[in-house]
Amino acid sequence: FGEDLRQDQRIQQLFVLMNHLLREDAATSRSGLSVDTYMVSPLNSRLGVIEWVDKTISLHEFMVRDTELVKKSDEAFTMYLEWFTKHNPSVFYNTVKREQSIPMYNRVMNHLPKFMLRDAVWRLAASPEAFVHLRTQMLTSHACLSICHWLLGIGDRHPSNTLVRLDTGRFLGIDFGHAFGTATFLISIPELLPIRLTPQIINLASPLSETGLLKETMVHTLQVMRDNYHVLLATMSVFINEPSLDWLKNAQKQCRENVAYDEENWYPREKVAAALNKLKGSHPRTVTAQDLRSGHASKPHYNSLLNLLHDDTDTPWMRDMPEQGLTARQQVECLIAQATNQHILSKTFYGWQAWM
Repeated sequence: FGEDLRQDQRIQQLFVLMNHLLREDAATSRSGLSVDTYMVSPLNSRLGVIEWVDKTISLHEFMVRDTELVKKSDEAFTMYLEWFTKHNPSVFYNTVKREQSIPMYNRVMNHLPKFMLRDAVWRLAASPEAFVHLRTQMLTSHACLSICHWLLGIGDRHPSNTLVRLDTGRFLGIDFGHAFGTATFLISIPELLPIRLTPQIINLASPLSETGLLKETMVHTLQVMRDNYHVLLATMSVFINEPSLDWLKNAQKQCRENVAYDEENWYPREKVAAALNKLKGSHPRTVTAQDLRSGHASKPHYNSLLNLLHDDTDTPWMRDMPEQGLTARQQVECLIAQATNQHILSKTFYGWQAWM
């Protein structure tokens, strides 16, 4: 109640289309790659019905299920919250150095058990064979979901906005209030992480971590979407023909804060064009930088945010990547590098819980 669910409905429809494309491809069909969906039925612009999905629990609850873990999780949250909120965003991003933020991030991260998510999957499994199956389902569904979310610019992927299916171990994304880049250009503390690849997920995938099953699943998923970009863009054209109230509100906000546009439908066209750029091989960081510029160019800490986004201290090879024309594999490698950048992770809004 109180939200325009048309955006959520259309995103679910795009997921259904993406699933069709994945089924039509021999490699992804054989691997059973798909995005779990649910029904969304808007009744009007401020009222609607969302399907209840049985046998699910939030990723946060799934990991933190006993009293001791709840206590440790709360302590970790408080540690990071108190540190992050000592200064306003301008002072924080302009003055806090990499050498200060990364040790603090590691301290918070190490306050929790390293294999908290893996242990939760083990508790769910009835046998070692079942554990391997559940782990594979969780990792492949998350990898597939991450690519589809990134293509649609879906943000706000904190651990309570992902559900775990207790019968299959698969991930299910919920709450798409921030889509098409709004989590970067609209929120006062912008998101610079393109997907969620935080320590608990990486540790679940060990010993290969992000270089094995996660990466290969992401590459195959992205390649299928790129091969069928014209189908996806044709379906996304509905956003141009009938923008939701949230889209109109966001467009008006950008007009007030930046420059006026001649066409009333410039905003949805801009967001569909951003999706096309991703499908045509844009560098993920270039896409983030464009969204950052759209909403924060006038902020006193904009240059600091831009420098944070372009910090290649741990990944110097990123500097040699062109801004356009990347292969699907190169895009995924850049996505993973950006999503696991400790400097960015260490300065991400506390509600995202990037240490988990």
